[in-house]
Amino acid sequence: MTNNHAKRLVIGANGLLASMFKVRKMRSLLPAGALASLLAASAASAHTFFEGLVSVDVNPRSQHLEIVHSYTAHDLTALLMEQTQLAINLEHPEHEALLRDYVEQHFVLRANGKKLALEWVGIRLTPQTIEIYQELSAPPPLSSIEVQNDVLRSALQKQVNRVNFSQGACRGSLVFDRDSAKRQQIAAPCLTP
Repeated sequence: MTNNHAKRLVIGANGLLASMFKVRKMRSLLPAGALASLLAASAASAHTFFEGLVSVDVNPRSQHLEIVHSYTAHDLTALLMEQTQLAINLEHPEHEALLRDYVEQHFVLRANGKKLALEWVGIRLTPQTIEIYQELSAPPPLSSIEVQNDVLRSALQKQVNRVNFSQGACRGSLVFDRDSAKRQQIAAPCLTP
């Protein structure tokens, strides 16, 4: 196993401490010694705040809606590992496709009651975060936009997702946590090109 491969596996280790069942599953997937490294890294990387940040902006030149998500990388990786029972490497196209499917189910924009088809642009990984890029290249005239952001909220009770939006001087923010509505409205003047 190369150092790079081991480092990628460490990113998703945080969720492995949840139960011994998961540990037994991982023993069958990882070479000897890798599990101990993952568990040690998991304890070292534990954090006490769980926040996702999403920016939804109208690009003044292209008039496209540009969406940028930022989440803690090991939280998303651990969630996907738990769901699939695979050692997830988000640089692998098949694993990025799993992430894409998850995000498209849990981050939704609707206009006039219809789900908007957001285009997946890609991701950028850092050791701590994952940035996810989406856009809507031809937004329809919007009377209002409804946002649903429950990314990681079913897995992490303390997860808070903030959605900031802007068009020129019009700016606002929505907060999604355990006490908020699953869907929230943004006023149309902020997002109508």
